[in-house]
Amino acid sequence: MKIHQIYTHNQLRNFNYIIEIDSKNAIVIDPWDAVEIGKELDDRRLTLKAIINTHEHWDHTQGNKSLVEKYGCEVWAHANGEGKIPCLTKTLSADELIPLDGDNNLLVLDTPGHTYAHLCFVLLEGEAAKGVFTGDTLFNAGVGRCDGGGDPETLYHTI
Repeated sequence: MKIHQIYTHNQLRNFNYIIEIDSKNAIVIDPWDAVEIGKELDDRRLTLKAIINTHEHWDHTQGNKSLVEKYGCEVWAHANGEGKIPCLTKTLSADELIPLDGDNNLLVLDTPGHTYAHLCFVLLEGEAAKGVFTGDTLFNAGVGRCDGGGDPETLYHTI
């Protein structure tokens, strides 16, 4: 398994992630630019199995439609994202494990506050936490704003 961090070069300074499950398949987290993501996938000769959206905001979902059209992949997100997340095909639940490869999994965390459709994902190697994808719940020097459908008190308890 390999993880590729892609800086979006947008005004919000987002990152997208490609998780290379094996030498042929990948999962993408929060695609901003479908063209850039598609180029990375094609350069690495990867098939996109699924898109995971941490939440419904456009800067985390705007690449969904084009990537689904190109790769025929699924889109996974929080149940509260139904009707808000483009091309959503599967809802994820707290404590669900998403198998990656071998002994690697993503553990789904329900993390409301920034929005009520927010999920974070802990990368597990066996039972050991090796990383986390936090979307807009947690940043290097702060947390996500709550004025787009979230609640500061809920975010405080989530953190």
